[in-house]
Amino acid sequence: MDISKEQIERMLDKYVNRVYGEKFSFRTQQREVILDILTAFFDAKCNLYLLDAPTGSGKSIIAMVVSGFLSEMKMKGYILASDLMLQTQYEKDFSRHKLDWGSVKGVDNYTCIANGEKFSIGDCKMKNVSYEESEQLMCFPDCGYLYNRKKAIKSPVTLLNYSYWLIQRNYVEGKMIESGKSVPFPKRDFTLCYEAHK
Repeated sequence: MDISKEQIERMLDKYVNRVYGEKFSFRTQQREVILDILTAFFDAKCNLYLLDAPTGSGKSIIAMVVSGFLSEMKMKGYILASDLMLQTQYEKDFSRHKLDWGSVKGVDNYTCIANGEKFSIGDCKMKNVSYEESEQLMCFPDCGYLYNRKKAIKSPVTLLNYSYWLIQRNYVEGKMIESGKSVPFPKRDFTLCYEAHK
């Protein structure tokens, strides 16, 4: 896509004002970093951008603004958190900024509402009910894992932790392709890795 830095800057300001509000203000250097990331993203010669920034510099908001901007351009992507605590922090940030994006954690972070066990030994798992079939169950709208998984699959920006994403990309995808089923979390247009050194 051929887009100039000036165009990105204008579009970014409109996006931030509309989504985060006119009273929102970036921390020092955040806006400049976001512009630099977006400019690099649209540069055909660049396919990786590394940001080394200290704690408290606002890396989360940088990732959210970059992701939101790209999703406005009809792109889909992932934000990856290094651990569950950070993923939960991101979920709170999504909620605070009214970003209706999906997030799902590993199955045993959820309790089956039908039998009170961890999801991996929950009622539908024990009965070998497929994900597609589970959507017809009465408990589906209240099932944390099934509901969040479906929302995460459909969301233009999806928050996952490294463990879950790596399993999906390196194991689940191959199994789904082998069995002729659709891949729940395929490669997307962008992936932002928080604490990538981990």
